[in-house]
Amino acid sequence: MTWSSKTGLSVKTIENLWHVAKSPNGADDFGQGIENIDAQTWRSRKQVLFVVWAGNGRCLDVFVFGNDGQNKNPAWRLSELPDGDGIRHEQCSTTLI
Repeated sequence: MTWSSKTGLSVKTIENLWHVAKSPNGADDFGQGIENIDAQTWRSRKQVLFVVWAGNGRCLDVFVFGNDGQNKNPAWRLSELPDGDGIRHEQCSTTLI
């Protein structure tokens, strides 16, 4: 199943958002690094949540795009928490043993 069929967004919209969200040093293979796209939860606000891997794949960058994903500039972006820690998958531990 493709992101387009999961979200109802066009492939072109997803590709445009991916180009904005991917890191400059990221892979050039379209779709590489997409963790999640949610076009349903904030549909009433006409916003799309777009999450991509960052760095080594453990960290995440979170974007919200407006106008049903048609705005190329994100309404907001979050790549680290207020304490400076990156956003990570739940199963990843940052504790040193």
